[in-house]
Order: sequence, then structure tokens, then C-alpha cells
Amino acid sequence: MLCINTRRGLFNYNRQPFGVKSAPGCFQQVMDAMITGLDGPAAYLDDIIITGSTIEQHNSRLKSVFKRIYNYGFRVKLEKCTFLMPRITFLGFCIDKDGRRPDPEKVTAIQQMPEPKNDSQVRSFLGLIQFYGTFIKELFKFRPPLDALTKKDAEFKWTSESPIIV
Repeated sequence: MLCINTRRGLFNYNRQPFGVKSAPGCFQQVMDAMITGLDGPAAYLDDIIITGSTIEQHNSRLKSVFKRIYNYGFRVKLEKCTFLMPRITFLGFCIDKDGRRPDPEKVTAIQQMPEPKNDSQVRSFLGLIQFYGTFIKELFKFRPPLDALTKKDAEFKWTSESPIIV
């Protein structure tokens, strides 16, 4: 909470002011609290994904989430909603009945990255592949030669020993 000290006294904001860096974190906590105890939903800021194995299960979970949204005093713009999607792309992943997979567009971008020319570009590459690290078998075996290229005072020499993971 934020309290403003003025010559007229102390005042609290009724709404969160602009420029407060903690606002997204506070909002995420509210969203997490709102969906706690419900089966099927997951929230990331103002996006809520609701899953279900059947249409009936999905609709029942959807109704529960809408009740919670109403109880918390939030509103939903129906034109921004999509319902009964068999597959979605969300936060760099494709989610469907088979589970979570890397987004093929992001994988293509990684595969088409130009060869790194310096340690900074290797760090960028490592950040990209680490995002999908859970999908790369034995990533720990590929990392040492790439990590060696980022060490301070190490000579940068890109060779076939510096594998590019595809």
C-alpha cells in the first residue's frame, strides 16, 4: 500500500497510481488468489486459461471461474474471449490435448539464428535455448562448450565443438 504525505494530511490511493513497479506482481497475486481452489484454470496477469477433458467439464469450470470473477468485482469483455479452443499458443508454448510443446515458430527462429560472433551473442543464444530447456534431452551435455565461450578472458573461437542445438 502507498500513503501520500501532504500538507493537508496523509492520504491513501483508491486505485494504484501509474509508475508503481510492483503493480504487476500485486495484480498477479490477486489473480492467483481468485482462482485458488478451482480445478482447471491458470492465470498470467489478465489472461486466464481454463482446461477440461470434455466440453461439459470445461463449461462447468468456466462457470466457476466466471462466478469468482464476479465475486472479486472484475468484469470480462466477451469480445476479448475465445472459448472451446482445441489448441492455443500462450507464452511461447503450444497447449493442446497432448500437453505443452514449444511453439514451432520460436523453434524455427532459434534454428535460423546466425552463428554467434562474440560472447554476448552466445549468451543470448543460451538464454533462448534455456527457455525450452525442458524439451531438450541432455541439455547439460551441450552447455559446457558454449559456457566456455562466455568466460571472461576466454578466446572466442566458434568451432564444430561448439554445438548448435536443433
